[in-house]
Amino acid sequence: MRRLIALALVTLLLSGCGAKFAYNNLGLVSPWYVDDYIELDQRQQEIFDRRLQELHAWHRNTELVQYRELFAELYDHLQQDSLEPQILRKTANQLRGHWQALIQQATPAVEELGRTLNDQQREKLFVALEERNQKRLERADTPEEHREESLERIDKWMGPLTKQQREWVVQFAADNPDLSAQTVAAHRAFQAGLADVLADPSAPGFSVRLQQLLGDALGGSAAGRELNSLREQQLEGRVELFQRLWGSASENQKRKIRSRLLGYIEDIDDLISD
Repeated sequence: MRRLIALALVTLLLSGCGAKFAYNNLGLVSPWYVDDYIELDQRQQEIFDRRLQELHAWHRNTELVQYRELFAELYDHLQQDSLEPQILRKTANQLRGHWQALIQQATPAVEELGRTLNDQQREKLFVALEERNQKRLERADTPEEHREESLERIDKWMGPLTKQQREWVVQFAADNPDLSAQTVAAHRAFQAGLADVLADPSAPGFSVRLQQLLGDALGGSAAGRELNSLREQQLEGRVELFQRLWGSASENQKRKIRSRLLGYIEDIDDLISD
């Protein structure tokens, strides 16, 4: 359940593997990866498993219907010839709202587990997080890789692109480069704050400090605010790109986009009915 603009957000959120597989294997992509990074004792594992099950049940019972409504509204809008920018922005903002709701719902679990970590576990956790930061930097796309991945991502939704469409995507990629360095800088700032809070779970105000940190993970640092600003700029670029692509799309391309989005709606229906 990690990280999300209209077609771009849907792509980033659900691409790579089937939505149903990803959702039903939520434990593999839990936002904090705690049991991947440190060895939990029996009591901690019980807390983790129970809390994750509760989070999964809450999301299935309360959030999935809202996701379905959001994607269905977008699908209905895609029956038109034009793509309205306010619909794209609304989709992006609502998806962000759902992410914040997830963070808020999961915060008590993080607090409960965080209170049980010993010094060695905390040290291992942040060493592992820094290793992940390093790997992300090592895997950062070059401008050429970023361009090709952008083309491939759009191609998955639309099928073969025209020369003009490819030029638009290439220009978007050039104007909106890979943000791995900025993302890692923001993550490091957040992780430093988290390390400070978790260092003394018995300290007065521990719960409040943790809630504030998780509730505004990026807003609490200069690096995080910079990343937010860059993401907002990229959102506007994507809105403009998708308007152009939709306006120039053939009937086959539009049909492919609608079909792919409908497939995700059907996946959500299956999850709701399970």
